[in-house]
Amino acid sequence: MPGSADIFFPEAGAYAVYYEYRSVIDGVRYVRDKYPPSLNCQLKSKATGADVALVPDYVEGNVYSTQDQERVGVLIRSISIENPGVYVFSCQYSNDRTSPEIVLAVGPNIIWEFFNLAAKPLAAVVCGALVFMVALGTSILIVGLVAIKRHQSKNIPGSQI
Repeated sequence: MPGSADIFFPEAGAYAVYYEYRSVIDGVRYVRDKYPPSLNCQLKSKATGADVALVPDYVEGNVYSTQDQERVGVLIRSISIENPGVYVFSCQYSNDRTSPEIVLAVGPNIIWEFFNLAAKPLAAVVCGALVFMVALGTSILIVGLVAIKRHQSKNIPGSQI
């Protein structure tokens, strides 16, 4: 980048744009500033021409790297794809300059996927705990009401239980 490229999103879901400040593409090594430059980016559906929102999502700690540290990047935008297909992704520097060239990667939103995976078991545990608490409260209420009724019936003259 700067420039544009066609990207195929195979399924609906959460994706992200990553600024790779250390990368190797076609044998060319890119080493740039750790902090992403100011970019104007767009994503358009090739089928409909509709714009897709690219939500700014830069958090310095949202970093990934390959095991050999050849590729290191940080999440800078989040994307929500509703319809799979080919999209045109383009970015330009905000001040219309054309260099230096930088590497942007588009792929699954690792952070969102992590929270999505972690949320399902957590939701199951929370729901189970809520059901348990409601059942326990109902049981205590029933036992308490039965005890009160038995106590009241013992105090009524001529009643036997």
